[in-house]
Amino acid sequence: MDEYHSSSDNEDEIQNRQNGRRRSSLDFIQVKNETKEESLDQTSPATYRRHHKKRLVKRNTIAEFGLQHSPSGSTLNLVADQKEKKSFLTKFMDKKHRSREISKLEDVLRNMRHTEFKDSNLSSYKEVHWSELIASSDKQMDHLEISEIERKRREAVWELFKSELTFLVDHLMVLKHVFMEPMKKVQVENHLMFAEPQDLFGNLDELCFVSYTFCKDFISALLAHMSPTEFGGTEVLLNAIQKLTIHSGNGEVYHNYCLNYSNALNYLETLRQKDDFAEFEKWCQHDPRCNRLQLTDLLVAPMQHWTKLPLLIGNIRKYTLNQEEQSQLTYSLQTIEKSLGKLQDKMKWLQNFERVQEIQKQIVWPAVGELEPRVFIPEFMKSTLSKQPCEKLLESHKRQLLYEGHLTLVEGAKTTDMYAFLFDDILLLTKAKKSTRKKISVAEMNSGNLKCQPDGATLLVYRQPIALDRFSIHEVGSSDAAGEIYE
Repeated sequence: MDEYHSSSDNEDEIQNRQNGRRRSSLDFIQVKNETKEESLDQTSPATYRRHHKKRLVKRNTIAEFGLQHSPSGSTLNLVADQKEKKSFLTKFMDKKHRSREISKLEDVLRNMRHTEFKDSNLSSYKEVHWSELIASSDKQMDHLEISEIERKRREAVWELFKSELTFLVDHLMVLKHVFMEPMKKVQVENHLMFAEPQDLFGNLDELCFVSYTFCKDFISALLAHMSPTEFGGTEVLLNAIQKLTIHSGNGEVYHNYCLNYSNALNYLETLRQKDDFAEFEKWCQHDPRCNRLQLTDLLVAPMQHWTKLPLLIGNIRKYTLNQEEQSQLTYSLQTIEKSLGKLQDKMKWLQNFERVQEIQKQIVWPAVGELEPRVFIPEFMKSTLSKQPCEKLLESHKRQLLYEGHLTLVEGAKTTDMYAFLFDDILLLTKAKKSTRKKISVAEMNSGNLKCQPDGATLLVYRQPIALDRFSIHEVGSSDAAGEIYE
């Protein structure tokens, strides 16, 4: 029993000693920490902030610190940075993809076989003079005695043929075999699929057929009816011109090309924004057959050639002495000039139609009540007139725009700057919301060389359209007008 109590007391004493050591160690740690904090309190504020910053970093991870202590704007900035990185990566991948596509296109162009104009016999006449043809047909004649006016007539006839042949070989066939046919071939290889040859080259194949047929028929007739005393007679010339008129549909083939010309140029500028098309065009222009001509130079050639034809025929008529032959040439010349007149009318109509459509998109039509606030509108008509009935007034393809420009409207003592459109049946007054105007003299205004059109401005209709029979126009001379007016 005594042994038991003594052993228990020994165990309690050992336990108390261990607890005492733990308490003393804890007290030592606590005293040490308090002493450290007291020392920190006595140090500078910067040292204190660094100490707490270390404790904060130890207590939290970087990710937790960003989530717990960052404001909402930082999260938005993080999202914006991610989007920017993604956009940069997308652009980088697109650029890399385009570079790879251009590289493939270059390989296709490098291995492409060129197509050529195959009638080398016809092309050879480009370097031949008409006198050489006669000399080769009759070797026994050493010298051909002809009058000066007859020589000039033959020169004019040969100039007509060579002009058509040069146009065919150096322009149409270059467009066809250097640009159009290679474009179709690379499209077979799945390149330049966004390009439409029809929109760029128009009816080029029809032009090639008309010009080639005219050259073949003309040179065949010249050779067939050639003799030492005759070359390029009027009958041969008239037959060739008549066939040209028939094959061209009285010039309609050229009309169709010319009407598409402005759209083709706009389409070309759109295509040139593509890197692969720019590379393709550059490759085409390295072809020696281009003879330093740009694609735009070749595209305008058919328009220039068709307008040049009456001058060549008129030059032949000038050196033709026979009155009956002159009358026949005059009739053929008038036929071609009439065709050119129709073409000019069509181009004017097309330009007018496109401009009127631009005006239609540019104009804003207020409601009738806003245009005429003093006009009484019955209650049952308000719903009908809430939408402007003249909103689609300019969509008629028959309406002609005669003049447009700035105008000053005087109402009592008040003056208002207007932009007026004078059509063949109405006068439309509008106000440009944004207009850049400069002062000009009356002499400059009367010269008629001014372009007074608010490019890209939104035009607000000022009044309902006025019929031309409702007002009169009086021309004001420079002596009666002010020294300066607004353009």
